[in-house]
Amino acid sequence: MTLLSDINADKDPQSDLVKLAYMVAIKPHLHHVLADAIDRQLEAHIEAPVDGSQPDPFAGVLEHFEAAHDLLDRRGRKQNTGAGSLRVLETDPQPGLLLDPSGRIVAVNPAGAERHGWKAGERFVPSRDTSGPPLSESLSLLPASALDATICIVKVEDADPDSLAEHRYVLTRTEDADGEPLGRLSAVSLTWLPDIAFQFQESFGLSPAELRVTQAIVTGQGLNALAQERGRAIGTLRNQLKSVLRKLGLSSQTELACLYSGYLRLARHESRGDYGHSFRNTPWRRHDLFTAPDGGTIDYNEIGRPGARPVLFFHPVILGTALAEPVRRAAEVARVRVISPLRPGFGKSSIDPSADGELDRFAARLKAMLDDQGIDRIQVMAENTGFIAASYTCALLGDRALGLVGVSPAVPLTERAFFKTMSRQQRNLYYIARYAPRLMPMIIRSIVAKCDSGFDEEWITEHFQDSPLDLELMEREEFKRAAREAYAVNYAVGVEGVTREFNATGRDWTPVLDRITCPITLTTGFASGQFGPDVLRKVAETRPNMRVEIIERAAYFVLHQRPDEVFRLLTEQFEAAA
Repeated sequence: MTLLSDINADKDPQSDLVKLAYMVAIKPHLHHVLADAIDRQLEAHIEAPVDGSQPDPFAGVLEHFEAAHDLLDRRGRKQNTGAGSLRVLETDPQPGLLLDPSGRIVAVNPAGAERHGWKAGERFVPSRDTSGPPLSESLSLLPASALDATICIVKVEDADPDSLAEHRYVLTRTEDADGEPLGRLSAVSLTWLPDIAFQFQESFGLSPAELRVTQAIVTGQGLNALAQERGRAIGTLRNQLKSVLRKLGLSSQTELACLYSGYLRLARHESRGDYGHSFRNTPWRRHDLFTAPDGGTIDYNEIGRPGARPVLFFHPVILGTALAEPVRRAAEVARVRVISPLRPGFGKSSIDPSADGELDRFAARLKAMLDDQGIDRIQVMAENTGFIAASYTCALLGDRALGLVGVSPAVPLTERAFFKTMSRQQRNLYYIARYAPRLMPMIIRSIVAKCDSGFDEEWITEHFQDSPLDLELMEREEFKRAAREAYAVNYAVGVEGVTREFNATGRDWTPVLDRITCPITLTTGFASGQFGPDVLRKVAETRPNMRVEIIERAAYFVLHQRPDEVFRLLTEQFEAAA
């Protein structure tokens, strides 16, 4: 990749990590390049003898990671800035597509498929070019063009052969999640909105007269009509137009219209706030906020009939508390009421000033919440990293906990061999938590910046690229929406909650597991790329109250892939306890 041609991990790994950290602060969609470099360092570290002779591979990079983290924070949470991302393309209500330099369609949004019949993988053929060189020549300029530069304008006919309508589209230079050049074809939107026009004026330092000239060009009024309206000489207005083009670094009225169109589209994306998730409005889920005696709050929601058997569910990070319809149906069949508390720093659950002892305090607040609802004994279910807080809670509840079912659970990373069973992409955060936890704030913050910019779907694809079953699930629209909902909730008040969550996986919390007296069932899919079957069996082999169940035709997202099997385990555990 040309962007990274000066970075060679074999030559000076620590120097490369420093360069990558600062690069990701500027181009967060390249987070995965930094993650891969860290993985190479950690892999060499854990393969070394366990005798203390291996130097700390990150001794000289921490201050630079902290500085890169500060740069990201100073930039703020900027949403939907990655014009080459799938999310930004798909959420555009107007037809749009992404092209590679050869003219092949890389991705197309629903509006483009419906209006023009565009299909990914095919070559794009416009009706005709309306400015600049032929499209094939324009596309050849993409690699050398500046990011967001206007390449040309094209006209496209409707797919309906009886329609005579033509539509104007602007081709701009963007890039994909790997930093490779792409062309983004977007509808030229020329609606003049006063509030956005004011932002446009402020952003580029235009005078009121220059803004009025811009409006005449954008809306098609033209300079002659404006001269008559204002009683000005046409030469004066042409000079004002030249001033506008000079300030904006443009060379034509067409480029001015395209720039305004892109600015309007971006401003509309930013004005929508976060991702439009319906977390607080879903009819199948009830929400509440509990305030504990110590003043801490727990944001929680419920599914199922109010009088049904209660089960505490400690959610994962990726899908959060968004339970798909098959999971809700399985809970209904099992006659279960699922109560899902959000952990500290997630949603509206309060986060303590210090992480020390926080999970003990959170467990105490949950105990108070159960007391408040009159729930004496309860089953607990936890998915992935939620298993840690669930273990603290079960240890505190003692005999009040009827049982604990860990679904694709994170377990204490007490053996280096555990990492060898994980896929390279999915072990990265656990590596960092175990061996370099001080790097975690920058890593989580860069993931957030990548997803904020629009590359959330690309991050999921990278994370599960070695797990076909999980990728198949995440390609479904319901789960894309669920992942975006969970993301918006998890990071609503910042990154600290998730940072603490993953750093907790690196600590040895086996004493907490040892304090649990209720039955524990660990389950995962046979093809899980995180804490797989062999790891779970190793953890369970010396604990008489713990057993392992491996579910076929499932992987990491086993709760959503085989909900019937997960709730069967819950029911068997409950009936045995009763």
